[in-house]
Amino acid sequence: PDPFPRDRAVPLDHGFVTYWMMGRNMPRDTLYRFRFFAPDGRLDFDSGQRLLNFTTDGPLHRYWAYFTWNVTDMKQEPGDWRVEIEFNNERIHDATVRVLADGQTPGNTPPVPPIIEFDPPNPGPEDVTFVRVRTDLVDDDAEYDLVRYRYRWQIDGLTIRDTVSAGGADAIPSLADLGLDSTPPRMISVEVTPNDGTIDGQTATLAVLVDDGGCLADVNDDGLATSADFFAWVSAFGTQAPECDVNNDNACTSADFFAWVSAFSQGC
Repeated sequence: PDPFPRDRAVPLDHGFVTYWMMGRNMPRDTLYRFRFFAPDGRLDFDSGQRLLNFTTDGPLHRYWAYFTWNVTDMKQEPGDWRVEIEFNNERIHDATVRVLADGQTPGNTPPVPPIIEFDPPNPGPEDVTFVRVRTDLVDDDAEYDLVRYRYRWQIDGLTIRDTVSAGGADAIPSLADLGLDSTPPRMISVEVTPNDGTIDGQTATLAVLVDDGGCLADVNDDGLATSADFFAWVSAFGTQAPECDVNNDNACTSADFFAWVSAFSQGC
């Protein structure tokens, strides 16, 4: 409810530079180190190894801390500074800090396009279908804005869920729980659009045919996926027969050909 402050950039006349972070499962006597690199790439400031003096006896399962530095050259050299953060001799993150020249104003770039995947990858009629965002949780926005996602789910082109969440996953019930049969196969699709509180990023889209145990590539129903099924599909396409509608969108279009190619590559 009370997030820590974030600045997209800092002016030349800034005071101290403060980093805050939240973490988990840190051992006792953890060492940390900050290195500040100037826009020309040179190492400008090195904090050296310092002790993060936890008072707990075991690993600290949850913590937050802030670190304040007075890097004098950051008040004289505008541009993109790089801050290398190290814990226990392991580099955890490279962070970019933009120092604005006099008269410059901070800009805003959209969040990075999300990388998404279905879980399970090929859901069945009884499976709850998740979509998971695999984008880095620190580098998902260039200005470190808190990214939230719009999840828009459809089944056979009909929207069944449309929600916004900062969580990196969302889900819909199984076809069975939704009261839908899987014959003919149902097409589940999801659109995931990131937003930084001001502007949208690029939408990522996934679609999958629910696996009902049949073989979508077997257009001629001989139990095999062969070249004969291609000609069967072409024939069905020419007459707009129901067998042409491989993606089950109630239309016989070129999209069904690509759905057939995808199913054929998986075989029967």
